[in-house]
Parts: sequence; structure tokens; C-alpha cells
Amino acid sequence: MHNEETVKKVEKLVKPTYLKLKVWAHGWLHIRNVAQAARDLANMEDEDAVLCQIAAYCHDLGRLEEEEKGLVNPRPGTSSPHGGFGVKPTREILQKVGVTGDDAKMIIEAVGIHNIRKYEGKNRITLILQDADRVDGFGKLAILRFAVFNCGMDLSQPKTQKDIDKSFEDVKKKLRANSVYRNRMIEVLKNVFDWVDVLANTRSLKKYVAEGYDFNKKFLEEIEKY
Repeated sequence: MHNEETVKKVEKLVKPTYLKLKVWAHGWLHIRNVAQAARDLANMEDEDAVLCQIAAYCHDLGRLEEEEKGLVNPRPGTSSPHGGFGVKPTREILQKVGVTGDDAKMIIEAVGIHNIRKYEGKNRITLILQDADRVDGFGKLAILRFAVFNCGMDLSQPKTQKDIDKSFEDVKKKLRANSVYRNRMIEVLKNVFDWVDVLANTRSLKKYVAEGYDFNKKFLEEIEKY
């Protein structure tokens, strides 16, 4: 039976990979947020929170290979190979921490296919992981992540709430001044609402992101008036 100690071991092993990413939008800050959401959603859905957290910590390990091979595509709704690229490093991590058998199979499958548009299978870890990943698409920090990854803005990774607030105001100024940035952000936000309205795997997701969902809606309405 795996516990929080196993989660901590996985966290320590994966962190160096995420710190190597050039674009922080899918780096360590994102991973921590997804792991937290995976734990919360798993508890809300009465699923194995430990296995879901492990999957969350491993889910974007393939981003590094994706960057190195020049295969990053920031357009919303497009396919990405990073899920498949993450299978090998995930398998290696699980072997190091002693996660084997069906638990390992479910986590590896979840990592490999977490980025498909809609999962129709029965692997509950995959269902939780997809929704946990979607959680980080709502709220003020999510707007900064979209600005960096999808719009190509040059923003430093925020370390404090003050940093987030300042960068958010900077983003709004850039969106007001640049129609290319603005149109891309509008495209991204409209795509993100589908994560809850159309693609949610769990009943808990909508409740969990309610505040952030409303924030995104109001922000979209604001920038559409620029």
C-alpha cells in the first residue's frame, strides 16, 4: 500500500525535469498545482488520492522531450506528443519508488493519454488526472500561463501573489495594445470553457473550479471589449 511518503519520493525525482523546461507555463508551478487538484478531486470522488497525485507529478515529464525536438504547438485544441513521451520516464520513476502491477499500469496509461481531448475508458486515475490538469486553466495565474505559452508573451514566472497581480496588469495592457495577442487569448479562453462544459470527467470539477471559471468568463468579456 503506497502512502504520502511514496508521493514525496516521486515529487523529488521528477522536479529536476520540470526545472529544465524553457517555458515555465508547464513547469514546476503547474505540476504542483495539478498534484494538489488531483488530491482534492480524488478525495471528492472517493478515489485513490496517492496514485492520482503520483500520476499528476509525472504527467508532463514528456514536455522536455517535446521541447528538445521542437514539437511544441501552442495553438489550443491541437494534438501534442508529450503524453506519449512521458511514458518512459514515468515507468522509470515508478520502478524507483516501488510502484508496480496494476497501479503502475494505470498511472502509465494515464500519463500517456492524459492530453487526448476526451477519454472514454474506465481508468479512474486518467479521469481524475485529466480534470486536475484542467483545473490549472482557471483563474488569474492561468491567464499568465496562457499569455506565456499560447500568446508568446515574455513574462517571468511569478513567485508571490504580488508578482501575479503585477504580471496580470501587464498582460491586460499588452492585450489592449496588440490584437494578435488579444485574438489568441480569446481563442484560448473559449477553448478552455469546454474543459468544464463539455469534457469534464467528474461531477466535482465544475464545483472545484467555479470561482476560477467565473473569473475567466469576466476576463473574456473584458478583453472582447478592447
